[in-house]
Amino acid sequence: MRYFYRTDEGDIHGPTDAATLARLIGDGKLSETCLLEEETSGRQLLAGMLTELALPEDSTGAAPPPYVSYPRKSGMVVPSRQRLGENSVAFNLRFAWICTLAGFLGCPILSIAGMVFARRAQAQGDRQAPVVALLSYVSVAVGSFVFLMFKLFFR
Repeated sequence: MRYFYRTDEGDIHGPTDAATLARLIGDGKLSETCLLEEETSGRQLLAGMLTELALPEDSTGAAPPPYVSYPRKSGMVVPSRQRLGENSVAFNLRFAWICTLAGFLGCPILSIAGMVFARRAQAQGDRQAPVVALLSYVSVAVGSFVFLMFKLFFR
C-alpha cells in the first residue's frame, strides 16, 4: 500500500510505501500525528495508526538508503479522490440519504443524485448503500407524482 503524506509546512508528498514512511518517522522528519492518505482509496489516517510503520529490523546493521522527496508543484491539481474528506463513505451515504428524502418531497432530480452517491458508497463497501439506492429509485417515482400533483392543483 502506498500513501501520500502532508508535511508540517502543508506540502503534499508521495505516493510512498510504508517502509519509507517508517524511515522518515525514525529520522524525525515526520511525526506519528502526520496525516496519511491511501493512494487508491483516499482513506485518511494518522501515521501512528498504521501498523506497517513499525521500523523494520535490519540484521546486517547497514544504513537504509537515502530518502528522496518528490514534492508536488504548488499549482498541481489534486484529483477529487485525494482531497481530504470529499469521497468518504460517510459523506457519500449521508448525502445519498438527504437527496433521497428530498426526492420524496417532490424533487425527483435530487433522487437521481441520491442514486449516484448511494452507488459510490456501495462501491466503497457500505452495507446500507443498496437500501438507499433502492429508496432513491422509489423516490424518483413518488417525487415525480408529488411534483405533478402540486403543478396540477396549484396552478
